[in-house]
Amino acid sequence: MSNILLINPHTPKFVKRRDKYIPHGLLYLASTLQRDGHQVQIIDANNDLLNLQQEKRESCIEYYYSQKFISKLNAFKPDLVGIGGLFSGCFKASIFISRIIKKHYPDIPIVLGGIHPTMFPKEILKDYLCIDYIILGEGEVSFSKLIKSHFNDKKIIKDIGGIAFRENGKVTINPRTKFNDNLDDLPFPAYDLLNLKEYYMDTAHWHNPKNLPINIPLPIISSRSCPYHCTFCSVFLMQGRGYRPRSPKNVVDEIEYLYKEYNHRYFSFMDDNFTLSKKRTLDICNEIINRRLNIQFDTPNGISIKTLDKEVIDVLIQAGLIRTCIAIESGSEFIRNQVIQKGLPTQTIYDFFEMVEDYKDLHIKAFFIIGYPQETKETLKETYKMIKRIPIEQVGIFFLALYPGTTIFKYCQDNNLVSYSPNNLHNIDTLYYYENDAPLIKPYQLKIEDLIEFRKKAYDFINQRRAKLCLNPIEY
Repeated sequence: MSNILLINPHTPKFVKRRDKYIPHGLLYLASTLQRDGHQVQIIDANNDLLNLQQEKRESCIEYYYSQKFISKLNAFKPDLVGIGGLFSGCFKASIFISRIIKKHYPDIPIVLGGIHPTMFPKEILKDYLCIDYIILGEGEVSFSKLIKSHFNDKKIIKDIGGIAFRENGKVTINPRTKFNDNLDDLPFPAYDLLNLKEYYMDTAHWHNPKNLPINIPLPIISSRSCPYHCTFCSVFLMQGRGYRPRSPKNVVDEIEYLYKEYNHRYFSFMDDNFTLSKKRTLDICNEIINRRLNIQFDTPNGISIKTLDKEVIDVLIQAGLIRTCIAIESGSEFIRNQVIQKGLPTQTIYDFFEMVEDYKDLHIKAFFIIGYPQETKETLKETYKMIKRIPIEQVGIFFLALYPGTTIFKYCQDNNLVSYSPNNLHNIDTLYYYENDAPLIKPYQLKIEDLIEFRKKAYDFINQRRAKLCLNPIEY
């Protein structure tokens, strides 16, 4: 068996909010590797740096990697290193870390995973010799097989789906042909490898109707992928098409374990479509209620209004839901349903907000995307009208991000709307960041400035509404 080191890279400077977060994907990998008998350690460089003095961040990075990081590396003496990345912005940090490791231990194989290397395996392996392997998509099964191949039988690597590697100087990509359908078979994330108290942050200002300790949201992934085909969405690149749920019992078993073992009371369901199945949603909530788990939870990724009715909302709140994000995308039915292909009628949105008005302890945030090629002044007016009409305290307005492999990316390429070189997309880390200060493409009938001004106008309105409610202004 081997010593496997898993690393969560630091968040880049251009990200506005450098929050603490649990490296959940690495914890899933770690528990699978532990089950295989490997010794596993996690270095969370992001959290380590956030725990250093924020006002000295630049000097902290140099100090951390030259001293503390190397000390941990030397102490563990890994046989193989895996580096994750929550989003594309972490890519340059991953390369930076890989080069440090190769400088001190040139023979240690380094494996890269996450959405960015999944989109660009060939380009990354060609340009960066510090990376030896890439995992495509979710990695629990393929990563374990890769370790076995590297240390025991290199011939079997050709039969491992979902990996990329160099062989005799040539990049080979083994496409992923299947995903794990039995998610209950995966062990729970390896929280034993973290000191949770190092992740605690000031949550005194958070919405907390039950007055329970929050400390840090613990992520729960109760299902993977989504059956819908929104043109901007890239989740299928990591998790495939379709919908793969865990059983309600297995989901609540994990919550109960964290509840009892770590005395934790706050959770975040990170699914891309948590409430897709009404029966399953009711079953999960009833499991929480019947086990008398006194918890609170949120759904930060955005859930579909189409899946919510009063019965579902009632049981979600009874189980502990206090905050949710609703993915509306646009106030224009043309943009929302013909361009994005969301299949969500405008009246359904208004009916939902009328239905939830009486739930005073439920905080709702609405997500909107602006800047599609077909966006016009009229479609922006429709979005503004909806923002004014629906009773929400928070809104997220994001410029369209272009992920290679998505329908909208291909459309923009085919219509010469992408101004940057297609040969260097893997090095443009801000390209895939949803909170950029300016749009990356110009709609046919609008100027870039039109989109920037619209977003400011909408946020100004929301802040004025929040001020009347004596709430803090939102940041953007």
